[in-house]
Amino acid sequence: MTPYTRRRALAVVAVLSIAAVSLPARAQPHRSFHAAAPAIEDGGGRVVVLHGFNMVWKVAPYYPPSSIYPAPFRVPEDKSYFDARDARLLEQHGFNVVRLGLIWKGLEPSRGVFNEDYLDRMSDLIDLLRRYGINVLLDFHQDMANEAFQGEGFPDWAIHAGIDTQAGEIASIPATNCCGFPGNYFTPAVGRVFDNIWTNSFGLWAAYADAWAHVAARLGSKPNVIGYDVMNEPWPGTQWPTCAVPLGCPVFDNGFLQPFFEHVSLAIRAVQPSGIIFWEPPVMNDFGTQNTVGLLHPFADPNNGISFHDYCLIGGQFVQQLSRADDPECQQTEPITVQNQQTASARNGSALALTEFGASDDLVEIGRVKALADASSISWFFWQYQGWSDPTGNPAGEGMSAKDDQRRFATIKQAKLALLTETYPQTIAGFSPSWGASGGVFTLTYAAARTTPSITEIFVDPADAPSGFSAVASGASRIACPAARALVVCFRNTISAGRVSITIRPNR
Repeated sequence: MTPYTRRRALAVVAVLSIAAVSLPARAQPHRSFHAAAPAIEDGGGRVVVLHGFNMVWKVAPYYPPSSIYPAPFRVPEDKSYFDARDARLLEQHGFNVVRLGLIWKGLEPSRGVFNEDYLDRMSDLIDLLRRYGINVLLDFHQDMANEAFQGEGFPDWAIHAGIDTQAGEIASIPATNCCGFPGNYFTPAVGRVFDNIWTNSFGLWAAYADAWAHVAARLGSKPNVIGYDVMNEPWPGTQWPTCAVPLGCPVFDNGFLQPFFEHVSLAIRAVQPSGIIFWEPPVMNDFGTQNTVGLLHPFADPNNGISFHDYCLIGGQFVQQLSRADDPECQQTEPITVQNQQTASARNGSALALTEFGASDDLVEIGRVKALADASSISWFFWQYQGWSDPTGNPAGEGMSAKDDQRRFATIKQAKLALLTETYPQTIAGFSPSWGASGGVFTLTYAAARTTPSITEIFVDPADAPSGFSAVASGASRIACPAARALVVCFRNTISAGRVSITIRPNR
């Protein structure tokens, strides 16, 4: 395992059934998440490890229909796509985070006019997840900018395919939707749209920052919100050829991307000092190109994180006969992607989160990438919880169920769920953690620290210990968890410095 190096960044702020039974009170997530590069820490200084899913409803009304909403937004349970049953399923399998997609078009359909009903629905979902001990990363999601280009994300008023002049917008390029996703990224109109974003034409930086500030003011103080993923998969516009090389694109990264993200971060901090601001490198980083952000100076906000994705380019996408499991390109670039982000993390003092991987039923490739993240103690988010008729993805393959409507619980892809469910530490009362399992025996080691509380919490996958388990520790002692949590075992440090070791062994 690759252990963490203790580098605390200065922070601006501190299997189971889905039977509908009530569980005891959950331990609530801790506030004031902050970066301690490359780790994420809670307000008490404990390392937090997150395993979970993306939840992005990409079509109007841009949130999943649910029975949890108040009238007139409530739908019957048989038409509900996410509710307490889903949150319970996540908790029972040890998932403690959701990357919740917000669509700017749903948030701000007209410039300066915010849809508070939309934010209320997002608030309802965040509160539901909190009741089940599940944290939330807020994500401004986009793919190919807008429906005009067969994507989603930006409102119609923010789409500019022309040139910004004193006389107004001229030489607007019409959409030429030739190639679906991701092919339409390469069309002239989409290139111009993103060029206008990066050059701050039409006041787009202020508009984007204002939208984020509104969201942060409304939702950022919720105790289970860990932070803000400022833009999903930034596209470099017509500069994309400079980014599609192994060494990355330092001119774009440092001259356009980083200043944009720093501008948005200032707007968020003006209204919300808490939470980690996650920035994403250009989408080409998903496939192994270098992240060169911070070469001139580190990211300005010290409480920042890198939200990165790890996909492979060829297998299952451009060469249908070649699976991701077998594609040698995938096996080569997947670890390079992780290594590149670790390098950028050290340069910028950034927490790391693998916020997308998978998007398929290829269990070999999913397991490979998950193992890479676990070996580096990096939090991960699978793409995604359900297919939800994803217009720019693979809805049949990417979700956790064969049918994502009321039949989702009866059609769970059990092998995929079993692969993603694993024994792992959720909070660690120390730093430099390393963990893994061999022969069914799970071991966690870490350097003890004075945290509040000085308690380490480990989720134990019932499939790993069907007949129960025994636990031994050096430097810590097993205790009853402060609040009842399904399948979580807790340990309190008995030393304030030195190495702690915990071993969980299944009963035979």
